[in-house]
Amino acid sequence: MVEEQAKTMVSDTKLRLAAQGVVLKNLGVSEEKLQEDYKAMAQKQVRTFLILDKIAGQEGIAVTDEEAEDRLKECQRGCIKNSMC
Repeated sequence: MVEEQAKTMVSDTKLRLAAQGVVLKNLGVSEEKLQEDYKAMAQKQVRTFLILDKIAGQEGIAVTDEEAEDRLKECQRGCIKNSMC
């Protein structure tokens, strides 16, 4: 899970850089190096997800597809409003 999260973080970074017209290679950083740099943060994110998932299960907390979709739309509106997309 940590490895996959680190890969996702690298992909996100590449997309953000591309949106700014920057290519990762031109920064002198390899994907492998970036992935290694992200491993500690990815481990914390995975650990947090697992803990929250466990708590949600114990407390009977569930999110419906509609609630998730509404939240995604809200985030998207905020992104567009703040020109962060």
